[in-house]
Amino acid sequence: RPTLVVSGINHGPNLADDMIYSGTVAAAMEGAILGVPAVAFSLVTRKTFVFEHAAEFAASLVKTLLAQTLPPRLLLNVNMPAYGKITGYQVTKAGRHSYGADVIEKEDPRGRKYYWIGGTGYEHVNEPGTDVTAVHDEHLASVTPLMIDLTNHAQIDLVRSWAIEGVEQKR
Repeated sequence: RPTLVVSGINHGPNLADDMIYSGTVAAAMEGAILGVPAVAFSLVTRKTFVFEHAAEFAASLVKTLLAQTLPPRLLLNVNMPAYGKITGYQVTKAGRHSYGADVIEKEDPRGRKYYWIGGTGYEHVNEPGTDVTAVHDEHLASVTPLMIDLTNHAQIDLVRSWAIEGVEQKR
């Protein structure tokens, strides 16, 4: 049984909502689901992929993790800036960002239509303590502890209050 699952370094960011559909985060999540502490690493760039500094930071973090007694379902999402030596990091929460709201209709090689949702733009909410602000505005690596349970506990009572016609709700 492994001591730690390490996924990545991914080619591109897995910040904010992007972590929900990230294969890099999903691979780490599989380890955590199986009770093995896990970490997903991503390099925040869409252009030049130079992994040297990110690899140094990742190795240092992994060395630190291996020296700890880690909880079995620990899941970390780490995003590292792509410009130069990483001299700092911040423990963060997930931020918010947008690629725009454009919906572009295209056609695949077999002539079937598909839709590209989100434009080519990018903007993020500059909120202290978030992954996007740490990486983009403060030029730090972000280390975000995640949880596997995506249940929105604050909404349970609201959803329970709904009556679906013709169907009994069990409690």
